[in-house]
Amino acid sequence: MNIFVGCSSRDVTDNVKWSRYCTATLEVTKFITAHKHTLVFGGCARGLMGLMYKCILLNKANIIVAIPQAYINDAEELFYSNLFDFNTVSERKDWIFKNTSMHIFLPGGIGTIDELFSSIEAKRCGEHNSPIIIINEQGYFNDVLHVLARVYDEGFADEKDAKLYTVVNSTDEIVPTLEKSLS
Repeated sequence: MNIFVGCSSRDVTDNVKWSRYCTATLEVTKFITAHKHTLVFGGCARGLMGLMYKCILLNKANIIVAIPQAYINDAEELFYSNLFDFNTVSERKDWIFKNTSMHIFLPGGIGTIDELFSSIEAKRCGEHNSPIIIINEQGYFNDVLHVLARVYDEGFADEKDAKLYTVVNSTDEIVPTLEKSLS
């Protein structure tokens, strides 16, 4: 099964929460390798993305890089099963939604937030039916979740849309939630 993981492509080692983010990333990695799934990711050897990539590589699991041309140089130093490069970020996301069976989001930057919202909207529109799992380690996504709650509260979207994704708030819940999402 192809599993997309959206997360940080930058090292933020001065952040006191960084070690907890790394622990959560390693839990996702354990799940992917234990079940012999294929990692689909943005193709960067830095940040949480790099940590996940290195662990997946050490466990000899399959790796697919899905990367926009703007960042193609990031993939030069990587080993992978397949690389798909795209002219635009939109083309890349469309491919990911059609070719992956689960979307997992760990702490990350603008790209991660864009992928998360795009995945939710694409699922809402019936473009995919993959589980969307938000790993809210150390409350990283709290502000995003508050925005979504306000959208629902003020009637700009139906509250049932909150059922399109699952939020995991502790490291201990990660693997059980991912396993449950497959059943």
